[in-house]
Amino acid sequence: MREFIMSKLGILGTGRMGIRLAKMLAEVGQQVILGSRNIDRATKIVQGLGIPNLTAGNYEDAANADVIVFG
Repeated sequence: MREFIMSKLGILGTGRMGIRLAKMLAEVGQQVILGSRNIDRATKIVQGLGIPNLTAGNYEDAANADVIVFG
């Protein structure tokens, strides 16, 4: 049996698609960093969603994740 190792996922962008992707992936247990050019925007979004494994960051934070998605 293979062991599944979860990578940290960085999503670049806080538009509609980025937010939806971050929310869906975090809800199924994925560690997600939602990156924005404006960290205050990302922080407000993450706080509003209230998902424990979803964190806010800037673009650099998200780009340093194991896997990067452009939202």
